[in-house]
Amino acid sequence: MIRKQVRKDRRTLYDLWAGISIYFIIFEIIGIFFVRNRPHYILGILLGCGVASILARHMYISLDEALNMGQNQAAVHIRKSSMVRMLVMLAVLFAGISLPILSFPAVLMGLMSLKIAALFQPYTNSFITVKLYEKKGHFLTSLPFDVLIIF
Repeated sequence: MIRKQVRKDRRTLYDLWAGISIYFIIFEIIGIFFVRNRPHYILGILLGCGVASILARHMYISLDEALNMGQNQAAVHIRKSSMVRMLVMLAVLFAGISLPILSFPAVLMGLMSLKIAALFQPYTNSFITVKLYEKKGHFLTSLPFDVLIIF
């Protein structure tokens, strides 16, 4: 029973990563056609989506750790890890503002990919992740989880 729950949690993380990847591809294609300063836009959206995928992994790990704690200790742990994620997001946004090589709107759009991926998680689960898990011997089911840090 616990093993099935862990697999379900991993699938949710995979769903988030799939949503972030789809979001990245769509906005990358849109940016190629409609943005004047393409290199800055590409770097900005790449940075934002990359950090969003790392934040999704951090969220998964912190929730997994909190489930093994007492109620008060877990609440403190969740608050601390949430603050860490917010500080990372603020640091990345500050980098988007201060570095001339990055496009700030693109960095912001990339960071928002985590939110959009969470909204579309039921759809990515039913149309993408479940189909991958139904196949026997697929790479998602055969690799140890720690290998899949980012994408």
